[in-house]
Amino acid sequence: MEGFWIIQLKWKGGGRHLENGVIILMNGEVFGGDSLFVYEGTYTQHGNKLEADVDVKQCVAEGAMPLQLTSRNNYELKITGTLQDDKGKISVHGVNVGGTESFSGWLTKKRDLPARSQGFVEKR
Repeated sequence: MEGFWIIQLKWKGGGRHLENGVIILMNGEVFGGDSLFVYEGTYTQHGNKLEADVDVKQCVAEGAMPLQLTSRNNYELKITGTLQDDKGKISVHGVNVGGTESFSGWLTKKRDLPARSQGFVEKR
């Protein structure tokens, strides 16, 4: 599952209905974002199953009008997914921890990680 992925989510409940962004899954960590938020967290893989806990933090400049999922600008997502081996996609479902909003959607693999990011340590 390690790689560079494009996110396409559809929210149920709350103020947002669609979300698109990017994430990197690497060594059990999640990094990514979209035009309003940054994503950081952890994931585990069990066969073709994915489980992730992701902190979402607003990154737009102070004073800008935020597009909010809830009244909070920072929140945690609990995500589960299933890798579709033949399609390079992960179907995902998740919830906003402590909220009422949920989502479903897809992660589509854009590319594998470069060799240097897969355990390569540069000698000094």
